[in-house]
Amino acid sequence: MMPAVEPRAPSPGRPAPDPAALTGAAGLVAWSASAIAAAVGRGDVSAVEVVEAHLARVQEVEPHLHALLDVHADGAWAAARAVDTARASGRAAGPLAGVPVVMKDNVAVRGRRRSCASLALRADRRAADAEVVRRLRLAGAVVLGSANLDEFAMGASTETSAFGASRNPHDLARTPGGSSGGCAAAVAGFEVPLAVGTDTGGSVREPAAQCGLLGLAPSPRAVPMQGVVPFAPELDRVGPLARTAADLALLTAVLTGTDAAAAARIGDDAGDAAGAQGLRVGLVTQMCGESNRPDVLERLAAVVAALEAAGAEVAAAAWPSARAALAPYYAVSSVGAVPSLARHVGTRLVGPEATRRYHAGLDMLDGEPLLGGGPLPDGAVGPTLADARDQQRVLRAEARDALDGCDVLLSPTMPVTAPRLGGHVDDPLTPPRTDWWTVQANLVGAAAVSVPCGRSAVDGMPVGVQAMARAGDDHLLLRVAALLEAAGVDTAD
Repeated sequence: MMPAVEPRAPSPGRPAPDPAALTGAAGLVAWSASAIAAAVGRGDVSAVEVVEAHLARVQEVEPHLHALLDVHADGAWAAARAVDTARASGRAAGPLAGVPVVMKDNVAVRGRRRSCASLALRADRRAADAEVVRRLRLAGAVVLGSANLDEFAMGASTETSAFGASRNPHDLARTPGGSSGGCAAAVAGFEVPLAVGTDTGGSVREPAAQCGLLGLAPSPRAVPMQGVVPFAPELDRVGPLARTAADLALLTAVLTGTDAAAAARIGDDAGDAAGAQGLRVGLVTQMCGESNRPDVLERLAAVVAALEAAGAEVAAAAWPSARAALAPYYAVSSVGAVPSLARHVGTRLVGPEATRRYHAGLDMLDGEPLLGGGPLPDGAVGPTLADARDQQRVLRAEARDALDGCDVLLSPTMPVTAPRLGGHVDDPLTPPRTDWWTVQANLVGAAAVSVPCGRSAVDGMPVGVQAMARAGDDHLLLRVAALLEAAGVDTAD
């Protein structure tokens, strides 16, 4: 039996082993979720073999990545055997038959700890699965473990985790992003093909961008939050991370309870020669300018060229207040965090970032202006809660206007690539402002996806592009993701 991974300092300066060098059964870790499910369903490979390969991979790379806080080895073996038994008895395999997946450690998994990466919840074991875990099990997925995160999902690098930061598989000296950084590191490090995170202001999309993955913040209420520890309930989403567009669509279908077979066709449709014909794309002027590093803008230009070559119409779109969204986001999210943190902060077991968010929320509720950790973009001043709500309404109205003229809004996911660990990136109001282009979707109730678009010419790290759409248009975002993947934008020019 493989024990749970204990918190420890990852090994710096050593790259995570390359899955491309693996052969035989070990090579299963490089398979997509779709390929695994199809092979298990046909009986070409057993779910037990799949789990064995992935648990071996976890043992190999966890000392470097520290992506997981808990490895559910016994439960994974039992689930894999159940999948194999069901197939042998003639029962139809589920759409995720035998596919290993990890859950962010703020999502309840029956019989396991749900720590939220906090000492305050280290002993908290759950008696029942979250609804999303129940849906995954019904689809035949194997829950392999619980992934590291920023404490209570409050941060952008996993460095606020009480159990130590995760590391980016592309460069162990850099963050995998946050707060779903452990999820992204596990998928990018080939520990699992799929992960389920949460996104309150970019916490799925930013790690996806920094680790070269796809990540979706679904429409509000598209995925149930039951059994998930809230950060700011009006902004929170449960969202998938994957290495391929087909896998992202498949996992999204399972999480939302929609047709997995239809999801599988999204990639085929996008791969047609005229896959983007008639698609209207708005390039958001305020999010695509000099606030981004030049190497990020180079990759965005490649995406625009690929979309136009595929038949899309790309034009400038205006969102005047987009650059000023960080301050109202910080205010609204901090106020939203107060109820879930209230019973824990007094224990003195909560770390400084979550404690700071709690007190910022209390101050806002008392009518004090938001002070934040440093100067705001464009010299903006911190709002009161009433100011933040006014700004949120303006952002919503502007988003509606921008989307009136197009189907999706396009921007970089982040203005930079993955920062180095130790860079203190968890205050969203201060540089490098990794949240700058992601918080808008949560504030206005839109859906958004991050898609890899190659690597930076400066540091060689992955770059992500973000597409945003109206609530309910998640299928359109999945189609755009598949289109960009088919166009080959995840390569350097």
